[in-house]
Amino acid sequence: MNKEVAMSNSIQAPMPAVPDIDTRSVAEGRRFAALWKLRLLLPVLLLAATCLLLLFLSSSPVTPARAHDEQLTLQWIAPEPRNTFSVAWGDVDGDGDLDLAVGNSCVWGTCYPNQLYRNTGGTLTLDAGWTPAAANTDSVTWGDVDGDGDLDLLVGNNGQPNQLYRNDSGTLTLDTVWNPITNTTTSVAWGDVDGDGDLDLAVGNSGAPNQLYRNTGGTLTLDTAWNPITRTTQSVAWGDVDGDGDLDLAVGNGCSPGSPSTCSPNQLYHNAGGTLVLTWAAPIARNTTSVAWGDVDGDGDLDLAVGNGCVWFTCYPNQLYRNTDGALMLSWTAPTVRDTTSGVSVKFCNELDRACC
Repeated sequence: MNKEVAMSNSIQAPMPAVPDIDTRSVAEGRRFAALWKLRLLLPVLLLAATCLLLLFLSSSPVTPARAHDEQLTLQWIAPEPRNTFSVAWGDVDGDGDLDLAVGNSCVWGTCYPNQLYRNTGGTLTLDAGWTPAAANTDSVTWGDVDGDGDLDLLVGNNGQPNQLYRNDSGTLTLDTVWNPITNTTTSVAWGDVDGDGDLDLAVGNSGAPNQLYRNTGGTLTLDTAWNPITRTTQSVAWGDVDGDGDLDLAVGNGCSPGSPSTCSPNQLYHNAGGTLVLTWAAPIARNTTSVAWGDVDGDGDLDLAVGNGCVWFTCYPNQLYRNTDGALMLSWTAPTVRDTTSGVSVKFCNELDRACC
């Protein structure tokens, strides 16, 4: 009985499929055997290739010149939180290292004073002796306005008069003589527009005409002859786009809060003998918050990076306009959308994917 059960079990057990090699030619049988052996070897070959690749990567030196191979380590945290909109490096005391100006804005009705962090051996320390009044600052920038060899600080305020702090032997002192009208300033930039050797000032305003202050002997005077159409400007940047030796002005325009339909196209003003003339507008309006010049392709002329943000659930990708013989042509759009709002400005690096994201 047990034998019958055993035989029954052995008969019912499924047998592994065996190719009917008897009906095949000898050549086909050999090919089948070779393929079967190769199938068994594939996992071993893949494992060996993976090990060799890991060994190569672990033994290959890291090239320090490539920024994406390097790691940025947090080195400093400001001692007090602020609603900061703009920061700028500059050697305020002439000791050879860079100090940090911090432009603070208002939030929920509370405004914070701007700050100066002095650099001592690579350590940033708050200058408690510089105590400006609280302001609604959107932009700060360093520049030697009076040509005395040290850096002065221009502060762009939104809803309050802009301010000029002159550098007196490393101490920032408010210039009370210069008292521009109150405006909605979002961006300020120094540049010698007329080629006379001193720095003039471009002022970007939101909901009011942008402005140009000419520098005469260290005194800033509003150029009333330049009166562009009102835009929602968020960023201005000087650069010689046509290579003729003078500075042209890029203007990054955005949208009114909560209204994508109010976006204005970005603009380019060419410098014609010291006069700014509108010559180009972007074909499509975006909510641009930052613009920056840089030679991305190394061909000797300046290309334009554009950082775009969001407005009322509508976000726009960042863009790159390449410069071809002085003409700006859209050549790249970021593959992903980000709410780019850079108080410093979008910066060019050696590779575009690290320039603006």
